[in-house]
Amino acid sequence: MLREAIESFIKAKDPSAYMMVINIGQNQECWEELVQFLLMARTSMKEQTIDSELIFSYAKCGDRYLGEMENFIGDPNQADILKTADRCFDNRLY
Repeated sequence: MLREAIESFIKAKDPSAYMMVINIGQNQECWEELVQFLLMARTSMKEQTIDSELIFSYAKCGDRYLGEMENFIGDPNQADILKTADRCFDNRLY
């Protein structure tokens, strides 16, 4: 019921459990839901983990979010770009 839980967090605008949501979202490969959650989370929290995971989730979604990912990377963010790029490479995402 991860999708429903993520919807609840988004509706409540509650990013407090972001590490748990990220871990479970990755394990269940709910990438699009994770993108939506992370976008909500970064509106109230400026965390390197959130921004890095957002980039990785965009990449896992494939071409659907390519433009958004490019815009996000071009704008100021807290992501560890090199580490995230290495992770994408290890997962053969490019």
